[in-house]
Amino acid sequence: MTRIVRLGNWVWHPDTLELHNGAHTATLEPRVARLLEFLIEHQGELLSHDRLIEIVWDGRVVSNEAVRHAVFSLRQVLAAGGSESCIRTVHKKGYIATLPMPQATDQASNSDRSSTPEVSTAPLESIPSSTPPAPVPVSTGYFSGSTGRPLVLGIIAVAVLIALLWLQFGTSTEHESAVSQAQAPATLPVTIAVLPFANASAWDAGQFLADGLTDELLATFERNYHLRVTARSSAFQFRGQQIDARELGRRLGVSFLLEGSVSDGANELRVRPRLVDTRSGEELWAATYESSMPDWFALQQKVVEAVADAVQSRIHEEAKAIAIPPKVANEEAQLELLRARQLLITRSVADAEQAIEHLQRALTLDPNYALAYARLADAILIQAESTTGIHAARPAVAPLLEKALALDPALGEAYALRSRLTDDPAAAERDLRHSLELNPSYARGYEMLANLQFASPDTMDIAMDTIDTAIALDPLTPGNFHAKATFMMMRGNYPEAIKLDSRALELNPEFRAALVLLGFMNGVEGNFASAVYYTERAMSLDPRALKLRDLLMGAYLSVDDLDSVRAINEPPTPFGQLALLWTEGEIAQAADLIYSGAYGSPEKMFPEVSSLGLVSQIVLQQALADRDYTRALALLSVVFPFTDDLPPDVIGLRLGDYANLKQLLDASGDTEKASRLQERMEALMGQLELRFPRHAIIHDQVRAILLAHAGREADACASLERAFSPAPRPFWRVLLGNPAFNNMRSAPCFLTLRARVEVHVAAEREAIEVMRRAGKIPERAGTQRKREDAAPS
Repeated sequence: MTRIVRLGNWVWHPDTLELHNGAHTATLEPRVARLLEFLIEHQGELLSHDRLIEIVWDGRVVSNEAVRHAVFSLRQVLAAGGSESCIRTVHKKGYIATLPMPQATDQASNSDRSSTPEVSTAPLESIPSSTPPAPVPVSTGYFSGSTGRPLVLGIIAVAVLIALLWLQFGTSTEHESAVSQAQAPATLPVTIAVLPFANASAWDAGQFLADGLTDELLATFERNYHLRVTARSSAFQFRGQQIDARELGRRLGVSFLLEGSVSDGANELRVRPRLVDTRSGEELWAATYESSMPDWFALQQKVVEAVADAVQSRIHEEAKAIAIPPKVANEEAQLELLRARQLLITRSVADAEQAIEHLQRALTLDPNYALAYARLADAILIQAESTTGIHAARPAVAPLLEKALALDPALGEAYALRSRLTDDPAAAERDLRHSLELNPSYARGYEMLANLQFASPDTMDIAMDTIDTAIALDPLTPGNFHAKATFMMMRGNYPEAIKLDSRALELNPEFRAALVLLGFMNGVEGNFASAVYYTERAMSLDPRALKLRDLLMGAYLSVDDLDSVRAINEPPTPFGQLALLWTEGEIAQAADLIYSGAYGSPEKMFPEVSSLGLVSQIVLQQALADRDYTRALALLSVVFPFTDDLPPDVIGLRLGDYANLKQLLDASGDTEKASRLQERMEALMGQLELRFPRHAIIHDQVRAILLAHAGREADACASLERAFSPAPRPFWRVLLGNPAFNNMRSAPCFLTLRARVEVHVAAEREAIEVMRRAGKIPERAGTQRKREDAAPS
């Protein structure tokens, strides 16, 4: 008699290491099979990485990544046949299996499997569903790394970076999976990396052609459920390097390598691909293909088909189960696309603009080039992230993606990009999941999905698994480590976040998003000099990024360096102009600019220029001076609506804006509405702090405003002490300048706190001067003159 175990829709056959559900049969690797057996035996228990290594790996020395990969592989198989993903991650602790109740039975022989009762084969997503309850705001792109699918509110100013510490609340609901049963993998994926083909030709376009061939091979294999393909960005790290195949396999986490070269002879091009087993270093297959130069693209297609055949016959019998991507109709168009792709790697505004020119030329040469439409959409989004904002780019981008999908409905990249154009999380998730169905090895798609999942409190742990999948597929790309660093920061785990972002900078010292996040975290900790240092480095990489200019001005405002702010604020930005006017006491002039519409509508201006309620504070201060509350309330009510509850995106420093609205309501005589608003604010802050205790450092600033407004000076001072312990936070001057503190500015506790802040700021300002003299940060107009004036004659 043979033991079998029923697990929901699956039937587990330990003797043959097979999972069977009537429609699919999946053969597990022995290690994954042992993992499944152990999870079955220990249902509902928290199993640490160490315990899994001790039992499943017999105590051998393996990394936690090996455990994560085995869990990921098992999840993929279980998801393929219509069973829910039932291995839950407990962050930093391990896993809990919630498999369907196992039912052990005996079976006469394996040949009787066809007689097992029919089980449900309902489709299942390979990653658990997560539908946040409210629209997820659009990210600036700085904290989301390469993807830009929102983590939290889109912002410009440094203080609004703190809004990244806040997440939307609500309940998660399930929605129907878009993964079709026919597309689900039936066996564990084979791991393979496609290295950049070496260019040994003298042809001017030889390198682009070699890269184009590599990209075509990647596009072919990335669409295959039976292969797990290392992302291009990691594989291309080894261009031109002579490294043993076994070492490459270890560093990329793959079992097979595909590499090759492109060379030329007398009017001929020659391609030599080879397939290598990284476990043994053995060459499994190699071939040589030749063609005349004008027939390069025909040769390219021939090589792609031959390599697919070789992979199918040598390492996986179903490796050719996916269609080869459509042929490129125009050779020059593909060259233009390859040039654009190289530029888009930096994700800077200047390079994005050049890429747009190349892609427009590609589409002029070939108006039916689907991938060029998608890449053009990506380039426009990159440009918008740092300038106008993604919302402004939607009208231009949406038609490009629709055209791309009309030409190639299997273009997963286009679905992933389209997910960035909606404020509906469910729609965004559907697009991302469909993208991953079409391209199961799309690391960037997993990163984007992780960002979306992290925006819902119920799926944060799932997001950690998803970003780990992105890292496994693309282990040498800084963006994935940075995305995980952002998650850790938002959880309040700054040490781990700094470690991950430091790893991102090891991989790419010029990775702008990591520099910005490190600047932000240092600013929150009161390390203003370090905040300036990291943000200056980021600014030097993309000086045309308007939002980055605002971040840098915010960093300098924290140390009262107005000369640097003025130098950076040329030409002026809304944030820079208003912040300078407010700092210089020109409240009426700042208010006139706001009311005049010079910076656009209130709906657009407030999210763009929010920094601890600076704009609403200007409106409040001028209303109190003029006693014109009607105009102020009419303006603020457009941006900060309040009936019986707060809008779902009232998180982070937007609470500072509502604290100002509360004061305005009291001043206008609507004390009942003001009281209800404060009740909702207190309730929301309490809820957030239960999940994220570190958020209290912002809430204590907001509470200090509310307490001071209520005349509770001692409690307000205590709240400020907590908020500024051990150091003041960014935009401390905006906070202390709030009208709520007008009646306690001479109070001993307030004066003592103010003096301590001034001492700290002076020390940070001196640290900045030391870095300037050492050449670590640039001189700014005004700062050099000031130093020269102070120098002895």
